[in-house]
Amino acid sequence: MADYVITTTMSSTKSGTYTVTATANRNIVTADVLDYDGYMGNYALIWKKITITHSQKNDTTATTEPWGGAIYVNAPFGDMSSPPTYIPHEKFDSKATRTVEFYLTYCIDGKKVDKLLCSCSMEATYVSETDVDSILHQTFTGERVWGCSIQVSAEFITYQFRKEIPASSDEINWGGGYDGNCTFESWMSDRDENSVWKMKSNVVGLINILDGADSEVGYLKEEEYALGAAENPLSSGHIYSVGVVNT
Repeated sequence: MADYVITTTMSSTKSGTYTVTATANRNIVTADVLDYDGYMGNYALIWKKITITHSQKNDTTATTEPWGGAIYVNAPFGDMSSPPTYIPHEKFDSKATRTVEFYLTYCIDGKKVDKLLCSCSMEATYVSETDVDSILHQTFTGERVWGCSIQVSAEFITYQFRKEIPASSDEINWGGGYDGNCTFESWMSDRDENSVWKMKSNVVGLINILDGADSEVGYLKEEEYALGAAENPLSSGHIYSVGVVNT
């Protein structure tokens, strides 16, 4: 959107103003699979749904310094005066959000189930203005899934993952002046080598397919072991995967 106003007088002055406003918006929904396995038509995966919104607005306003030379003449071959000098002022505003939802999806005998595991979100605001220091502020909250492992056999689906939370409430150095969101849920450390995430718990789950007993097909049993909460190896940060072994 643009508005232009030029004012001309016959008293040897020429002045003008103009305003230009530009806006841009984007909305993106995408997905990324973290781990997957399948067997005999049954399958399971842990994945993330990513939703991005980003809006930008740039306002430019300008005025001229009146030209006070000789009498202004609008001759057929062009103005007989110097063009007016515009003094612009610009302001740029941006706001971006990135929301990540982590899901366990499994399908047994053609029946599909989606289970939300956790979610996290990042917001970035950026303001840049003529003759004013730019301001970039980025925050993130929530929980992420990390280090997931999933297996499908004829009898069970087993899975394991870590839940992690922000390591600090301090400002994270994401680096640069980029006004959008970083892929924060995949970062281990910031530009200053400070940890971005820390472990909250280990989660282990088992879903019945055909265990040979009377368990319901599709029955899900899940346990969450908080870090250091019990004398259990799964309460430590040193478990990387789980599985089922036939003995």
